[in-house]
Amino acid sequence: MFFYIFKRILFFDNINIVGDYMFSHDSKYKIVLILGIIIIAIVIAIFKNYNEQQSNGRDMNKKQLRIEETKIVIRSSNDETSSSLGYVYKGEIYTILEEEDNWYKIKTNTDITGWIYGGENYIYLYQTEEKDIEIENKEESYSLEILKDYLMDNYTYINNTYQREENNTKYIFNLNSNEYRVINNIDITYNYSTKEMIYKENNTIVKWNTKTNEITSEIDRETARNIVDNKMKQEYESFKNILIDLNITEDELIKKEV
Repeated sequence: MFFYIFKRILFFDNINIVGDYMFSHDSKYKIVLILGIIIIAIVIAIFKNYNEQQSNGRDMNKKQLRIEETKIVIRSSNDETSSSLGYVYKGEIYTILEEEDNWYKIKTNTDITGWIYGGENYIYLYQTEEKDIEIENKEESYSLEILKDYLMDNYTYINNTYQREENNTKYIFNLNSNEYRVINNIDITYNYSTKEMIYKENNTIVKWNTKTNEITSEIDRETARNIVDNKMKQEYESFKNILIDLNITEDELIKKEV
C-alpha cells in the first residue's frame, strides 16, 4: 500500500494521490488507512499532553532552566553511566534543585527526580529575580533613550526640559519629573508616573486620573467632566500618539526602584 503511494508521489501521476488510492481499492484498505491516521493522531496528542504535564512551568521566584536540546536523558545521578529514568524535551522548563559541574537535578510534574546534563548549550538558565529586574530596567532605559532621540530632533533643550512651540501653544517634556505639559491660554500637565493630569485655567483646577478615570475639582461635576472630555483627553491622546509612533509605553519611561 505505502509502496504504491510512494510510487505515485515519485512520478507525479496524480495530485490527489490518497483520494485516488482510496477510491480505487477495496473498502478494507480504506478502513486500514483511516484507522492508521486516527491512531497516529492519538499518539501525537498523548505525547504532546505528556510533555506539557511533566514540565514545571515558569516561576520568577525560583532558579530555573529551559531545555534547548531536542531531547535530554534524565539520569539517576550526575554521571553519564548512571541509569536512565526518562527524558526531557525542548521548550520544557524545570526548577533547579541542585547543580554540580554542568549537571542539574530536577523533578518533573510526573514525579521523576533525576539529573540532566546542561553543557554544550543544551539548556538555557533563567536569570534570578534580581537580575530580571535589572534587565527590565535596561529595557526601560532603552525606551527612554528612544524618546530622548525623538525630542532632540523635534524639540529644543531648555532648562533641563525639551520644548516646542507651535500655533501659540508650547509643548514641554520634563523627563526628570516624568511630565508632559501643554501651555496656551490654559495649562495642562500630565504626570505619566502618577497617571494624573491637571488642568488650570484662571481659578479653575481639574484633576483627572487616566488610570482610574477619577475626577477631582471644586467646580460642579458636569462642568469638570466636560473639561476632561473636551480638552484634557485630547492632550492625553496627543501624548499617547507620540509614544505609539515610537513603539514605547508610559511605564517604560519610568525608572523602577530595585
